[in-house]
Amino acid sequence: MKKAGIIFPGVFVLSFALIGCQYIIGLSNELPPNPCSDVQSSCTSTPPVQVTHGLTIPDLEKISTEVDLAPFPDMEGWGMVFKNGDDSHPNLWFATVSKDAAVNNFRQITENQGSHSPSISAGGSGFGIVWEEKQKEPETDFRIELVFINYQPPIPETFTPLIIADPDGFAKAPSIVWNGSDFAIVWQDSRKGKNEIWFARINESGNFVISPMRIGTLFGDSTLPDIAWASGMYSVVFLNNSTGKDSVYGMIVDQQGNVTSEKLISASSGKAGAPRIMAEPSGLAIVWTDNSPGETEIFFTKTDFSLNPVIPLPIQVTQCAIGADLPDLIVRIEGENIFHDICWQDSRGGITNVYATTLDSNGNKLSFELQVSNTQEASTKCKFALSKSGESIFWATGSFTNREIFMTYFSCI
Repeated sequence: MKKAGIIFPGVFVLSFALIGCQYIIGLSNELPPNPCSDVQSSCTSTPPVQVTHGLTIPDLEKISTEVDLAPFPDMEGWGMVFKNGDDSHPNLWFATVSKDAAVNNFRQITENQGSHSPSISAGGSGFGIVWEEKQKEPETDFRIELVFINYQPPIPETFTPLIIADPDGFAKAPSIVWNGSDFAIVWQDSRKGKNEIWFARINESGNFVISPMRIGTLFGDSTLPDIAWASGMYSVVFLNNSTGKDSVYGMIVDQQGNVTSEKLISASSGKAGAPRIMAEPSGLAIVWTDNSPGETEIFFTKTDFSLNPVIPLPIQVTQCAIGADLPDLIVRIEGENIFHDICWQDSRGGITNVYATTLDSNGNKLSFELQVSNTQEASTKCKFALSKSGESIFWATGSFTNREIFMTYFSCI
């Protein structure tokens, strides 16, 4: 029996079966599934809570963006670093956030009004925080700086940053991770003319375990690295344009900075961006953006610890995004189940908001994406943070003259 169908948009579906020369006609009011319609998500989030208060905290300006977090050892809260001030003269601030969103210990970390792209990791007796610092002389130079902040108070009132990289040119986009004994840092660095990925290890005493060194062998520019620690090795994802467009690559790096594997992760016809990586018990989870579908969407894949694919082809996470960007990823383990929670910023509907969804261990999406923020002003640069109370999403919301950090608890099982 052959089947055919005619769709009258917005009315009904006329379907019929051809049996010999007779037609059996049936009417249905069910339209084919439309992934870009207002599909109800089975994910949930709590009402957003404002974390920063630029109108009431002394010395804190009304513009807070670029947040990153790391959990305390007891998983009862987080250390938070965020950029404060407009993009022409921002500084970094630190605060502690409890699981019920109580914020304490606001401290200004930098004073030179040129601090961007903070990254924080918990390890040892406290937090390691790195960022890029724009130099005043010359204004085109950026360097990488770092501070340590102990878990236990008192938290210092002032800080003297350590200089990790100070090239003649750009040192930008750092990422930091704890390996059980010291911190490892990666960043993009143009000291040799093109952007390359550099690597260093430093202990809590401020001494280099491995001095800054270039890693990777690819031609072209390598940018926006992210680092994870797993199975006794470092896993690094980054962008490289040696094929004529930005694609996502990965490196496996040993404790001495030797690259043992370097592989292409995204092999699409489009331009990739903003890669993030997280370790899980059996391998690595990676997300990034890619515009090969025509609109920029979020993609996901899994590899083993040698960067061999576990999922044959990357999975498109979003279906209806408009300008999806800056995804973040967290791996959540519940019993024998592994979940991948992903958030990103997205301009569908004309206003940039934060969206999130959850994938299972095989990359299957458990629900249509949930709009987490819902304001008439832009919400951007989301970050996941895990605690005993569940996974939280932090982001910045507001106008160019008044932006604050918000948080919510997200659930999707």
